[in-house]
Amino acid sequence: MQSAPQKTIKELATAGRFVSGRSIVTTVGELKEAGQSAGVQIEVVRAPGRGFHSIVVTPRPLSDIAAKALSNVFRQMPKRR
Repeated sequence: MQSAPQKTIKELATAGRFVSGRSIVTTVGELKEAGQSAGVQIEVVRAPGRGFHSIVVTPRPLSDIAAKALSNVFRQMPKRR
């Protein structure tokens, strides 16, 4: 995933060199809120990789309910050229 404060979705997608026709997006705030609603505190941390590569860290493996809560905050957006 790509994450950086004050960057647009387009900037993040460009930095990550995504080649697919669609981007799957959410915000860190939406992701953390979904985690809290499922009883899981998550963190988004910088990771090696191109652009603004980041990973989501959980304190333990996710239950199916927590995984679904996190998954539900992502939405597809067409890639803009």
